[in-house]
Amino acid sequence: MKVRFLSPAQEEIAHSAFYYLQASPQAAFDFEEEIERAAHAIAQNPTLYKVDTSSGHRVKLLDKFPFSLYYRIVGDEIQITSAAHHARLPGYWHNRIR
Repeated sequence: MKVRFLSPAQEEIAHSAFYYLQASPQAAFDFEEEIERAAHAIAQNPTLYKVDTSSGHRVKLLDKFPFSLYYRIVGDEIQITSAAHHARLPGYWHNRIR
């Protein structure tokens, strides 16, 4: 399946990568690599990950960074709507799906 990062998710990833870059170029690289691995895993088996009952989206937790990718399946496309940091207010991104 095709994976598409919606603009707000792209912005979250870019902002977070920049934050990690300030600490370490390697950390920023590792973060972006993990995002790509997670997107690939979602594409390989999109229904594997649990459904978040508050949003109806599926959620893939990253392994090394405190983030989750929230996504929905629309036709033959996977739309990643948020790359949410675990310390942020839960559900802050829900207004994007209305």
